[in-house]
Amino acid sequence: MEELHIAVELHHVVGVYSRPDSPIVLIVYAATTSDEPRTSEEASDVAVVDPAGIPWEELAFWSTELALRDYLSAP
Repeated sequence: MEELHIAVELHHVVGVYSRPDSPIVLIVYAATTSDEPRTSEEASDVAVVDPAGIPWEELAFWSTELALRDYLSAP
């Protein structure tokens, strides 16, 4: 809700991610929405892409890449 101003319905846990050099633990869930994502102060660009079009080299966070790869490789 914070970044894209959309309501989501949470589903299963995709993964739990952390690094030894950081006190942060991220828990990532699969989710769906029927809302249209919008830009905001925290998300200046919003796009829907299919898995083949994910710009892996442009992802800002290591955790985003790991979570996406885990989600896409799930049965």
